Amino acid sequence: SGIVREVEHKSRAVEAYETAYENAVTCGLGWIKVGTDYENDESLEQKISIEIVRNPMSVWLDPFSDRIDGSDAKYGVCVTYMDSKAAKEEYGDEAVGQGMAGIDIYEKWTVPDDSTADVTYYELETKKIKRYWLEDGTTVDEEPEFYVQMREIEEKQCKVVRFVGNKLIGEPMYLPIPFLPLIPV
Repeated sequence: SGIVREVEHKSRAVEAYETAYENAVTCGLGWIKVGTDYENDESLEQKISIEIVRNPMSVWLDPFSDRIDGSDAKYGVCVTYMDSKAAKEEYGDEAVGQGMAGIDIYEKWTVPDDSTADVTYYELETKKIKRYWLEDGTTVDEEPEFYVQMREIEEKQCKVVRFVGNKLIGEPMYLPIPFLPLIPV
């Protein structure tokens, strides 16, 4: 559709597609990441973007996901690295080193010298809600006085949490989508 083409054009999605394809051919796996960002500094409106994942080994998806497109994955992680000095300047000294209670969450990872991991964690959250069908065919989620039928449905959203080093950056963000924005190619 026109909306999808506009998102692809504005985010230069062809580069993300080509990178994912090249990675899939050379190492058996490529990734495309769907993201959001604010339109500008004066707006609360957000735009959708298709982002490049240069290193296919920087994304991990739920190992219990069975579908080839990852649409049944419940969680995933995307890791990039930034210069440690830049991380300290932007996020403070606690962005590098030991985490809370002396636990280093990167203890078992190989992190490039003089760099800090920038980790984005995605988790699909599900809650059950009751949906009511009215006589005119419309639906509501609060119990009305009269309704034709009711059924329990699952409402999903994607929780996004970002860490730089061992520091939580901001509050968790919630995307109103029923899947993770990490797409295997």
